[in-house]
Amino acid sequence: MPKEKILFAGGGSVGPEIPMWPNLGTVRADRNRILTEYIDTINTMIELEPQFLLPGQDEPITDKDQIMKNLVLLRDAPQYVHDEIWKGLSAGKDVYELMREIKLPKHLSYLSQQHGRVEWTVRETVSQAGAWSAYRYIRANSILIDHMKFILGW
Repeated sequence: MPKEKILFAGGGSVGPEIPMWPNLGTVRADRNRILTEYIDTINTMIELEPQFLLPGQDEPITDKDQIMKNLVLLRDAPQYVHDEIWKGLSAGKDVYELMREIKLPKHLSYLSQQHGRVEWTVRETVSQAGAWSAYRYIRANSILIDHMKFILGW
């Protein structure tokens, strides 16, 4: 309700509790949500400058400063993970390395991961990007890599 500055936010966008790491998967085995679209959604919520936030399953939040703090956290933490995923992929890391290595920094680490998990988001984001493929197995065998470099001119 824009005039009243009331934001109705469902569990798919802010989680069952606030603040909570997003679960980009779905219980109905539907297409998983896309991390950048989630970040865009939270940015839109921030731009609305809500004075009241009504989450899907938690108590309403009526403190505007707390609402903004939570929304910024819900945007910044996934943005950090997104950026780390692409840094890691650019450095030649595989999805399993990224799942093990990417952790929230201290200032974002108090975000609950009872609904979704950072490593699940890493896996799903890499999979959606088509960057997970079989490179893990190729990298495990340096002789094979040398042969492929020679054959393919890498």
